[in-house]
Amino acid sequence: MRTMAQFMTLVALLAAGTLHAQSTPSSPMWAAGQVVVDASEIGRIVGRVTHKNAEEPAQGAHIELLRPALSKGRVFPEPWVPTGTHAKSAVVARMPSGTDGSFRFDGVAPGSYVVRCATAPEGAGHAEVSLSPEEPVRSVILVFNQGRQAVGTVVDDRGEPLAQVFVYVSGIDRGDGLNSAGPGGSTSWTRSDRKGHFKLTQLPQGTLHLQAAHVEVGFSNVVPVLEGQPDAKIQFKIKVDRARFDPNRNPGGIGVSLRWTPAGPIISRVLPDKPAAGVGLLIGDLITAIDGRSTLFMSSVEFIARCRGPVGTPISLNVRRAQNSWDVRVERAQLSP
Repeated sequence: MRTMAQFMTLVALLAAGTLHAQSTPSSPMWAAGQVVVDASEIGRIVGRVTHKNAEEPAQGAHIELLRPALSKGRVFPEPWVPTGTHAKSAVVARMPSGTDGSFRFDGVAPGSYVVRCATAPEGAGHAEVSLSPEEPVRSVILVFNQGRQAVGTVVDDRGEPLAQVFVYVSGIDRGDGLNSAGPGGSTSWTRSDRKGHFKLTQLPQGTLHLQAAHVEVGFSNVVPVLEGQPDAKIQFKIKVDRARFDPNRNPGGIGVSLRWTPAGPIISRVLPDKPAAGVGLLIGDLITAIDGRSTLFMSSVEFIARCRGPVGTPISLNVRRAQNSWDVRVERAQLSP
């Protein structure tokens, strides 16, 4: 999502002398460790990565050079060709920044590129660079902003560490009480290591709602990190129940399709002759809780996993329709594959 730009400020400096780069490298000398894209090309992109609040260089940052995706729009005149992005961005080269935070890509053909620090969440933050035969050299400075962070561990209900569990921002409340990080938006995430440790950096502003989860293991409670809290230390606990979230053992469901909104999941379809229809649920109903757990910052994966279960077992939903809200008990039934 666009708010990810808050994690990293990138300033493109087009003055070729800023990093003492030659303006016309007619016969480049390949230095040890630098990335050569195509030795027959004379284009060059040089840069440096520094920390925002200090002049110290950011050593070992993972820098990527990409060809950007084509802009959205029709590229063929035929009306039956759909409008859309017709090529994805492609990584041309990668390299770590040096001890002084510097990086350099040589042998770059004329054209448009994106230079980004891949350690930013979802590749957030980038500098757009354009090379031409007349101006084959560009310089960029990437200012790395560490931002807010959360560290901690993921454990089971006995206190044993859980490895390879996703830890992620399940929602962001920017002051309106709603989830501004809904499905389709990019969110910060990582995985716990073999000791259960995790570290999330460059977290966005707002009241964050963090969760640890794995569809084969289970889901922790959602933990809020308040606005203005720069760092957080969290221990997520997951009651491991592999059978409970195994879809092959849980063929029962309630018979609805859903769309996710900042307020939570809203019913978009009610299957006839299925449990949801039998208890009077309608298209447009907002489900605000499932078995006592709020759906506001719940992922679609968790909600669907909790809807499924053994045939004949009950599920409790809180439903809101217009100004009315009530609890309803629905008994799961066999759904078609």
